[in-house]
Amino acid sequence: MSSTWCSPYSSAGKGLLPAYRRAPHPDDVGARPYRGGMRLLHTSDWHVGRTFHGADTVDALRTVLEELAATVRRERIDVVLVAGDVYDSAMPAGRHVEALTRALQSIRDAGAQVVLSSGNHDSPARLGANAGFARAGGLHLSTTALDPESWRIELDDEHGPVHVFAVPYLEPVVLRAALPEGLDWETTEVITLEDAGTTGLEEDCEITLSVTGVVY
Repeated sequence: MSSTWCSPYSSAGKGLLPAYRRAPHPDDVGARPYRGGMRLLHTSDWHVGRTFHGADTVDALRTVLEELAATVRRERIDVVLVAGDVYDSAMPAGRHVEALTRALQSIRDAGAQVVLSSGNHDSPARLGANAGFARAGGLHLSTTALDPESWRIELDDEHGPVHVFAVPYLEPVVLRAALPEGLDWETTEVITLEDAGTTGLEEDCEITLSVTGVVY
């Protein structure tokens, strides 16, 4: 699963948005507290529905996700990022869908929005169903690999808009079918931010994007 998360802050000394400092927290590292503003908690690979030696792990996972929601509330997290492999199977059982739904609801009740992208274990069509409706409730789904503009999700805090680029798993078979005939790729093709429709934005990004398995 390759994924990119971008910040609206620029290290070039321009485009910096105002920041404030909160009171020191017991879990702060070092003498300086974390900068105030939007707080993001990055997670991935929940694999809801995974079995271990034939045993369903969903009950143990519920406990973990309950603690995640508690962390969101305790640490005043604004956004939880889930970078792919939400389910362990493209066809999750009903109890696993219910477990995910409850976990996401608990996170929303704790005060955070959720940005979720599909991974190679997920079915993009199933995971992304009703994405527009879910967005109204604070759940932002990115599952359309062939629509880079859909990867950009705009959130807001007191400093203004924050753009999150939630890149879903780029399935080689799907990409191969969408590429022009006769295209010869011997090495990895780089996907730039301009390709994602970000012209005019200033971001600092740690980008690790690759397309593998596309050989002609």
